Amino acid sequence: MGMAAGVVWYTLCVRILSIDAPGTRRGGYVFEDSDGSLTFGEIEVDPTKPERQDYLQLYRLLQQYLPELLIIERPFLHIIAGKIGGLKMGAAVLGIPYWEINPSRAKVLVFGKGRGRADKKEVKHWAETTLNRKLSQHCADSYLYLRAYHLAT
Repeated sequence: MGMAAGVVWYTLCVRILSIDAPGTRRGGYVFEDSDGSLTFGEIEVDPTKPERQDYLQLYRLLQQYLPELLIIERPFLHIIAGKIGGLKMGAAVLGIPYWEINPSRAKVLVFGKGRGRADKKEVKHWAETTLNRKLSQHCADSYLYLRAYHLAT
């Protein structure tokens, strides 16, 4: 099978970091490397320490992976809005574009119309079944946002 004249075929290899921002204690992330491999991790914050420690931890995460794209949840809860703002600032400093999505939109993209209110157990079950591995809820949410990005773009 040949290619049509004038058509250029290419694969865009992008390093993507998808983060479920921590609230008062925990968050999670998934990093998709340009070869498609996935790395999952937990983000733990300590509410008894100065908030700047949380922002530095998130900034170091961005520095560690240096993604070409950051995916973050569009904040709808006050408790995560500051952390998401910190991630946006860190991304701006490092020259990393970001893509935001709210959880219900991500669920519709991944699970289909009428499924925007799927609960956390359903998201976790879906992610663990899809990947055939155990995940924390935060890593499952991060993976949901990553899949939603791939389906939306």
